[in-house]
Amino acid sequence: MNQPNLFILDNGASTIKAGFSTSSTPKIITNAIIKCKSDRNRLYIGAQVDELTDKSALFCNIPCERGYIMDYNIQYQIWDQMWGPECFNIDFANTNLVLTDANLNVPAIKNCNLEVMYEYYGFGGLLETSASSLVASDRLWQQNKKACLVVDTGYSFTHILPYVDGKLLLSNVVRIDIGGKALTNQLCELISYRQIDVSEEKYIMDDVKIKCCYVPQNFLKDLAICELKTKENLIRRTYVMPDFVDNLHGIILLPNQPKPPSYSNNQTITLNNERFSIPELLFNPSDIEVNQKGIADALADCLNQMKLPYQSALFGNINVVGGCALFEGFEERLKNDVRSQCDPNIKMDIHIPENAITEAWCCGQRNGDKLSEKVVTKAFYDDQGSDRVDKCMKQFWHHSALP
Repeated sequence: MNQPNLFILDNGASTIKAGFSTSSTPKIITNAIIKCKSDRNRLYIGAQVDELTDKSALFCNIPCERGYIMDYNIQYQIWDQMWGPECFNIDFANTNLVLTDANLNVPAIKNCNLEVMYEYYGFGGLLETSASSLVASDRLWQQNKKACLVVDTGYSFTHILPYVDGKLLLSNVVRIDIGGKALTNQLCELISYRQIDVSEEKYIMDDVKIKCCYVPQNFLKDLAICELKTKENLIRRTYVMPDFVDNLHGIILLPNQPKPPSYSNNQTITLNNERFSIPELLFNPSDIEVNQKGIADALADCLNQMKLPYQSALFGNINVVGGCALFEGFEERLKNDVRSQCDPNIKMDIHIPENAITEAWCCGQRNGDKLSEKVVTKAFYDDQGSDRVDKCMKQFWHHSALP
């Protein structure tokens, strides 16, 4: 009998990372249904968004709110398109699925996922876990260690999750309600108030955030530089917006650098302290009245509260994933801020992969054989029911983290 295919689906609130375990990289799919002003008669669903050329003033329907699936009618359409003949053309009965959901997901949503995957789609088997668990399992399996700490700083929020002896320590998990979405929204507000109205240009402002923003090592020093005259201000940049006719991508200009001829009539945005004040929210959420600790303070507190036998092991195996980890200067700032609050004699190792967005999927792909052993079959679900399946999946860590 042929071994079922293994399909790994990292179902993020912003993007889906999906592919068979035999692939080396995942396909990144927008987790939304989009309509554009230039073609109001067509909906762009999931992977079809790549066909869209005019990305100004987009109208988006998204299935997730605050990181959790809230509208399955939208999510069904995106999954249907992804698994259909246009994309992966899945044979559900002969495919096992590894599905990630939100960290500390609501039980009702987890049970709904089981029903959808087993009954609506008819997958042959399912393993429902989290992106952070895939990262932790990879680190523990590959490095043969007993503890690791995962920092997942993604689209909706940031989580700090310690794993010891193959178990997630729930009482030590920290959630910060700042992620990529909050940063983009704040950037939109600042630019709309100070310069031009970009409240409907979330795609463009997301591009501005990615290309222009960085994490400051000294916030007050950079703020002082922004107040200098133009020639002395090395932080100031100009973003030339695309018109989606002659040019499809925005470009960055240094101070006094002229526009290229093809961009001569395009609108511009001047970025000064916005470049670093937006990512600074990850470290100081109180700047926008979010009464929570920043990522470095929360991480240091989490580590300092751990029992001594595990503290050094966690210090030496900190893994950061998620799109917010890709800001220039993020790794250096995190290391410096955490180190300043912790025992200087303990060796600290913070690892940020080259592509922190797809890292969870890649971790699942590297350990596909081990994950296949933990899949719960549809026959077991039909016989035992969702409660029993849920208990089996909760035992995943206890039985599998340490070989």
